[in-house]
Amino acid sequence: MPAVPTATRGVPLRRRVLLGAGWMVALRWLDRLVGVVSLAVLARLLLPADFGVVGYAMLVIGLLEICAGLSTDAALIQDQQATRADYDAAWTLNLVKGVVLGLLVLALAAPAARYFGEPRLQPVMYCPAAMPVLEGLINIGTVDFRKHLEFRREFTFLTSTRLASTAVTILLAVWLRDHWALVVGILGRSGARMVLSYGVQPFRPQLNLARVAHIFRFSRWMLLQQLSAGLNARLPEFAVARLADSAALALFTIGREIAMLATTELKAPIRRALFPGLARVAADRPRLAMALVETSGHIVIVALPLSLGLALTAADLVPLMLGENWQAAVPFVAVLGFAAAVSALGSSSFLGFVVTGRPYVTAWAGVARLALLAPLAFLLVGRHGAIGAAYAVLLCDAMAVLVDYLFSARLLGIRLSRLLAVIWRSLLAALTMAAAVLGLRAELPLPASLEAHAGSLALSAFAGALAYASALLLLARATAWGDGPERQLLRLLVGLGRRPAAGSPPAGAAAVEGCVPGRPVVLAFGTNPWSSYWQTRQQVLSRLAQRDWRVGYATPVLSRWDRGQPIWQGAPLLHRLARQDGVAVYRAGRLPLRTGRLAALDRALIHAYVRGYAHRLGAGKRPVAYLFNPMFWPYLPALGDCRVVYHADDNFSAMRGWGEAAAARQAALVARTPRRTPSLTTKHRR
Repeated sequence: MPAVPTATRGVPLRRRVLLGAGWMVALRWLDRLVGVVSLAVLARLLLPADFGVVGYAMLVIGLLEICAGLSTDAALIQDQQATRADYDAAWTLNLVKGVVLGLLVLALAAPAARYFGEPRLQPVMYCPAAMPVLEGLINIGTVDFRKHLEFRREFTFLTSTRLASTAVTILLAVWLRDHWALVVGILGRSGARMVLSYGVQPFRPQLNLARVAHIFRFSRWMLLQQLSAGLNARLPEFAVARLADSAALALFTIGREIAMLATTELKAPIRRALFPGLARVAADRPRLAMALVETSGHIVIVALPLSLGLALTAADLVPLMLGENWQAAVPFVAVLGFAAAVSALGSSSFLGFVVTGRPYVTAWAGVARLALLAPLAFLLVGRHGAIGAAYAVLLCDAMAVLVDYLFSARLLGIRLSRLLAVIWRSLLAALTMAAAVLGLRAELPLPASLEAHAGSLALSAFAGALAYASALLLLARATAWGDGPERQLLRLLVGLGRRPAAGSPPAGAAAVEGCVPGRPVVLAFGTNPWSSYWQTRQQVLSRLAQRDWRVGYATPVLSRWDRGQPIWQGAPLLHRLARQDGVAVYRAGRLPLRTGRLAALDRALIHAYVRGYAHRLGAGKRPVAYLFNPMFWPYLPALGDCRVVYHADDNFSAMRGWGEAAAARQAALVARTPRRTPSLTTKHRR
């Protein structure tokens, strides 16, 4: 078994996850950039029919690989105690699978050529039959690049193979000017990955079947999940290939490739890096739910406007990227771009199901989507041609997002209101962007040359980016920001906000690592704003946060009598969460207000406020309610079975307004709090 790289020892998990996500995003976007450049060059050297012939072959090979997806790499990543025998068994399974798939590709060459009505397909499939074998021979030790979050090494490894294979494919296209350039380039990429894998990783696998049963025990549901996901991805292509011709298949395939740029190349790398971190907090459902919600917010804020922008500017983008021969691909990019925008609104719940040992939920959801997509794709392609497949994908993606929200709420505890809280500003800003771009393009003349297309695209992109950024910032400011995706993106771009205190996780990463396992979440309540002059509350809570406790501080729900008071000044419109000095500060908003007269309504408002505070902090069972004032006694019922610390740092009975009701609340607090409360700062020292 490969050793843990020395560079990762002692590095906090939080930092490794964030750096890993950065490397994976960079890898996918660099890979996509190389692919776009390659496609732009090859589209001018080859015809759509050439892409279509190779597309037929890759469709068959892709389907076979989907049916045999064993996820041996996921099994090794999930098992932190995997031995040398586990790695050898995984490599052996991959090799056996590759040989079987290669033989099946050879056997299916003639039947596939007859099925698709393309005689050139049979000899084309003989060459890529070696691709699964080469993939099976790849050094299984490279899995540890992900397992130990050494994504920089994986970045170097995969980027090298991508650049080498792309250069070979372009040179062959210049020389041959036919589909064989694509065939040899695809095979060369697999060969390069196999050879380089043994150069970058000293581990040498051996044939070993001793632990095959252990590997397969994890992989069986992942196999069904990948099968359903793969069939969902490939089925529209089969419908187009069966009911249309090779040129139509090329238009659909290339159109989807362009339209899915933002979602696939952003969501996939983030989830790839997030998976190991989620696996470590799988037992803490509130923290897991918080991680998934925050991830969704960060994906939507970037992927949604990009996908929508691709759809709106398809008429300029396609001729610039592919040339005038591909004008027929414009409607495909437009419709599938809208489908990608809808898909970006998902919650990434499948990661939660996998790390909690329930991959069957995602697998059966994929089967249900397939059952809807299959008749819909063939029906719409039969009636409307190849573009019908794009409409089928759009409708099924919309249904999938709704089902995703339903399953997330019922099985993972991710409330729809919590999801909407992190995406609604991005959604409104994206609609504003769409209106601005459509309005601008309606006033522009129809482009008659590539230069005109370039100018139209540049103006549309500028107007869209300006409208989206302005709307997003205005909406974020109107809701007093909070520690949401907008603030994090702004910090990333222009460095706003101060560096978090020691022990304070970056926003969006708290749910991945957060507090040390076993420590309760501390939910503090105080009357004064956190940003006022420092007192005991800031000293105690910030020190707890520095020791990797998850600590929050909340002010009371505002009432109509607070108008004009200091606590009203600077209060946000709605409740919001922001991180200060390592503490999650939850500030009550001006809406909704306590009435002071309708007791039942006021109790409901307080209960909702406290539950929202606890949920945002990821408070699990029995959090610590740390009260600095007896007025917060009515807040405790919303926390259920919690531990109570009453920190009376002042003589409240000598203050103005003290009466029997306040004395009763303080007496109840004293009775609820143990006479000897262990020090929170010493009980769980590292």
